[in-house]
Amino acid sequence: IRDIGVTGVQTCALPILVEAIRRSIDHLSDTHYWILIKILVERIRPKRLLGMLADCPDVRIRSLGSIGSTYSRALHKLQKVCPAEYRESVDEFIRARQRSGRFS
Repeated sequence: IRDIGVTGVQTCALPILVEAIRRSIDHLSDTHYWILIKILVERIRPKRLLGMLADCPDVRIRSLGSIGSTYSRALHKLQKVCPAEYRESVDEFIRARQRSGRFS
């Protein structure tokens, strides 16, 4: 099993990221929480997410580019607000995305 956003990175960190997201819900915007859950937990690819957005009028994302940039911003926010015990795992996940060239 691989994370859809990072080619070649095993998803062993995903359970930790999921818990970090859930424990940070009070500090993430609804949009950031939604996109993190959809991509990391439900493993929905960004192109399919775009089709789902019509059913989510509160989420103001209307293009694949804005899905990617919102996802990157959501990860940055998670990195700042997650409980300390999850921070190293979130940091490593983000570094892996940066090395893959998929994170701005």
